[in-house]
Amino acid sequence: MRFSSESYLRKAAFILSVLYILSYILLVLKRLNYPFELEWIEGAVVDHCRWILSGRGLYVPPSINFVPFNYPPLYFYVSALAMKIFGVGFFAPRFVSFISSLGCMGIIYFWVRYETKDRFLSFVTVGLFAAAYKYTGAWYDIARADSLQMFFIIAALYSARRLSISKGAVISAVLLVTSFYIKQSALLIALSLGIYYFFRSRKAFLIFSGIFLSFAIGAFLILYWKSNGWFYYYAVLIPQQHELVRSKIILFWADPLMRGIAPMFILVIAYLMLGKRKKIIKDGFAFFLLITVGCILIAFLTMIHTVAYLNNLIPVVAVIIVFSMISLRFLFGLAVRKGGNWNSFLWLILILQFINFVYIPTQQLPSAEDRSAGEKFINLLKGFDGDVLVRDHGYYSVLAGKRSFAQRMAVKDVMKNPELEFKGIKPAKILEEDIVKAISERKFSAVIMDSHNGVPYDEDLVEAYYKFSGKVFHSPESFYPITGYRTRPNFLYDKSK
Repeated sequence: MRFSSESYLRKAAFILSVLYILSYILLVLKRLNYPFELEWIEGAVVDHCRWILSGRGLYVPPSINFVPFNYPPLYFYVSALAMKIFGVGFFAPRFVSFISSLGCMGIIYFWVRYETKDRFLSFVTVGLFAAAYKYTGAWYDIARADSLQMFFIIAALYSARRLSISKGAVISAVLLVTSFYIKQSALLIALSLGIYYFFRSRKAFLIFSGIFLSFAIGAFLILYWKSNGWFYYYAVLIPQQHELVRSKIILFWADPLMRGIAPMFILVIAYLMLGKRKKIIKDGFAFFLLITVGCILIAFLTMIHTVAYLNNLIPVVAVIIVFSMISLRFLFGLAVRKGGNWNSFLWLILILQFINFVYIPTQQLPSAEDRSAGEKFINLLKGFDGDVLVRDHGYYSVLAGKRSFAQRMAVKDVMKNPELEFKGIKPAKILEEDIVKAISERKFSAVIMDSHNGVPYDEDLVEAYYKFSGKVFHSPESFYPITGYRTRPNFLYDKSK
């Protein structure tokens, strides 16, 4: 039996999809129960959930005991609920993210099937999303908010396309409000969809904007009232203090954006150019163009800051994957009419995208050395009498049976603008005084830092009251997170020496 090149490439796309999906699921099953951080903020996420489970409000005045991150609360509350079922630890918030990522894959499948009427291509689309796992930071399954946010974004966009114009406006507005209270960046998707509805149907626009604004403002007022205004400080004022990296304004467009997903952009551009007079493109052009621009803006406006990572590419990658597969279905139909080997060429572009996402699965797993080093570190903490300030990884103290304290990234966000006033006070000054007081009064048996700097508890302050006892880890590679910022608790300052 003879097989055309198109047949071989089609089979290759199927096999690659299966391999990427299985690889992702197997990786998650191995990572879910890992007892230490896969990414350096995970422990602080667990601490946020523990704080909620203790019955305290999430948004409180900053202190050395606790400083919330500058995110809305929904992911933390969902994860805290999961902890009531699965127990306190990394598993629950990671499980929330994993289930959310599977939900994204399910919606992507049904969305592409609705748009293309092609089940095979729909499955390949899911494979592409799974393949983008490492490209977007190996982030789908970690204890961070991105996958849950993406689930609601994808669900909102699918609803807008799949349902009647009015019903879609209602459902998508509710889902995007939910996404907004997971991460603020969803506002850009809401703006993009609002513009689409404005030109498509003024009635739908009024429904969408009315519901979104009513729910968003209503939730904001409740959170403002319940937190005595501190929700506004953390979720609105603090994000405005993030520093820009000017070089990224240009570099972003070449790397990481185009470097990773250029083949999909080629398919989308070909679709727009060759199908401009077809009904299929007139019907969906405004929608996909606007939400693609919105997702690119999410990535751009976040990744030009110092604290940004590849996880911010998840929305644009998900939407471009869907858009490119719809483009591919249209281009297949056009290629049949043109004749020749155009279909094979199109499949080859898709295969190139799969190849562009290639990664080594075992490199996304902590090693036995990492686990052993983590266990030794927890035993080290247990050996100290009293509290230990693990400046960047407070939850490790909890694993050692001790108290947790504010994580450095949250502290740094508050400290970026020491002159920022709120409610007649300067929160950064109050937080600094609290930290300096605790260090100068030697309230900790030891202080462990990832680096010597980190205002206000940097090397100069800590060494005035504690003696540097050396590095915790002697191996140059062990106990670093698998993804995100590469850091570990390594500099030990001991009160007793």
